[in-house]
Amino acid sequence: MIETLRTHLSISKREAYALAVSHLQKMNLPRAEELMNSYPHTLSGGMLQRVMIAIALMMSPDLIIADEATTALDISTQGIVLREFRKIRTAGISMLVVSHDFGVVTRLAAKIIVMKAGEIIEHGTTRNILLNPEQAYTKELINAGMLKKGRVIEC
Repeated sequence: MIETLRTHLSISKREAYALAVSHLQKMNLPRAEELMNSYPHTLSGGMLQRVMIAIALMMSPDLIIADEATTALDISTQGIVLREFRKIRTAGISMLVVSHDFGVVTRLAAKIIVMKAGEIIEHGTTRNILLNPEQAYTKELINAGMLKKGRVIEC
């Protein structure tokens, strides 16, 4: 984290350390200062995801691309990461979320684009796509249990 900051910003090692710790704390990671001296293999999957989010946010991006960011996580860790993503969205940073999981999509997306074989087949607001899908493929995804009927969350 320090190396990333110092590569892109003209700051001292001490300033980079403080900024890195601050971003880890924003991700609700316990003992952020201890984490700075930890090896990745000693962290849980959810902690690693939040560290990666912190690294991305340190650079003040306009856009974050989250490609299947919660797929390998258990349900409780997934919830923590999704809360952090919602915070990012409310901070005015745009997010492109790539996911096959409509449960994740309903928690994050204002708009949905459904793709099949690399082609866009349907797009619209999350609410409209999930409540009124037009394409058979979209209906199949929803009916396959990717989303429980009636479980649409307002975005």
